[in-house]
Amino acid sequence: MRYRKYVVVIVSAWLLILIWTGYLLLENRRMAIAREEHLHNLVSRGLQIFASNCVTCHGPLGEGVVGPPLNREEFRGDPDEETDVYDFLYTTIDQGRPGSTDPRWVRLETGEWASFTAMPAWGQAHGGPLNPQELRAVTTFIMMGDWNEVVSHIPAARLEGELPDAQVPDEVNQRAKEIIQLKGCLACHTIGQVGGFQGPDLTKVGTWGLDEAFLKQWISDPAGTEHRAPVYWSNYGDPTAVPANPPIALGPTQMPQLAFTEEELDLVVEYLLGLK
Repeated sequence: MRYRKYVVVIVSAWLLILIWTGYLLLENRRMAIAREEHLHNLVSRGLQIFASNCVTCHGPLGEGVVGPPLNREEFRGDPDEETDVYDFLYTTIDQGRPGSTDPRWVRLETGEWASFTAMPAWGQAHGGPLNPQELRAVTTFIMMGDWNEVVSHIPAARLEGELPDAQVPDEVNQRAKEIIQLKGCLACHTIGQVGGFQGPDLTKVGTWGLDEAFLKQWISDPAGTEHRAPVYWSNYGDPTAVPANPPIALGPTQMPQLAFTEEELDLVVEYLLGLK
């Protein structure tokens, strides 16, 4: 009789162990699925936020234009594991970075560009529009999202309306505006209240610090322009000195090569440099 009791106790104990083990396995699986779903939702929300707010500075593929490139190997990873990367990105998006309100580029002796342009604070605690969950979402997208999905989520261009006059003669204003509309520049770029959100906002491009030769090269051969955008981003004390930190390589430009006659290019560049 006592032997049977021992057998019952042992069998019951093993059954409890098996049931508990099975429960733990199922619970771990459930938690893993829940975490994966949570991350997926964060990435999806972050994609929408990035496409609606960040593309004009950082590029549709995170390649960098007015702002530094974000599509970088050192930024990729699981936010729960790469906590230093996550904290850096989250804090930068939340608090922004100092500099000039409008883009300001300075050509260095090396031919490279340094940017003194501020990044606005996006966190609500610092006057921005994003709550902590939204900040977490866009940070998670940068670390885990598919950059190729951004383009399809960029808001549609605003193609109705008048382009602003630049500080150029009336005939240059009129002719340059016609060329810009004809060449489809407004599908990607905003000028004033008209245009798209895939390329940089050119409303005040005449104040950036660019020159005629650079703009002509940039427009006529974007992919072939060696120094097409800044590779240094910060508040440097000496705007002519090469910064001590290493440059950050840009990704391939998404700007297509458009055909301009010399006259058309001259007019468009004069107009752009007059936008202030």
